[in-house]
Amino acid sequence: MIGITGGVLWVIGALGGALGCAGDDEEKDASLFSEADLKSEIEGYEDWAQPAGWAGAVISCDGSHGPRVDIWFNQIAADALFNGEQTLPDGAALVKEAYEEDGVTPTKMSAMRKVEGFSPDNGDWFWGLFAPDGSTLSSGDLDTCYSCHTAGQDHIRFPDSPQVADAADCP
Repeated sequence: MIGITGGVLWVIGALGGALGCAGDDEEKDASLFSEADLKSEIEGYEDWAQPAGWAGAVISCDGSHGPRVDIWFNQIAADALFNGEQTLPDGAALVKEAYEEDGVTPTKMSAMRKVEGFSPDNGDWFWGLFAPDGSTLSSGDLDTCYSCHTAGQDHIRFPDSPQVADAADCP
């Protein structure tokens, strides 16, 4: 099972289009990567690297995934990010958990994995969206994900996210 809270591992998925990525399940080349591949690769993600200064669920100023989020990235992504690479390599993966205002109650989970050749027009990212119980809401080439993430460097948006102690301090 995929999830995190209460010792249960879960992957971030959208509960609706207003909060994070949802729907639009359009796969480019299913032979390159699958939902099962993603679930397998992110198993144990809570031991991956996290952005500097993040401790638990932090306030999400843009709120696209919910009021509080927590992010992890695998070693491939961590190496590229820490080395200042502008484009993450094949195999890079990130997981974002979303929480209610309390920072404890999970609402969804998102995962993105770079798959060379999967969706060249959209940065080659394979997206997975999961409910707190680990069930898959959507996966593949999701236009509601990349339509927002296009604003980020190689579809990654968190490095520019401000870190604030109170939502009232968001720009």
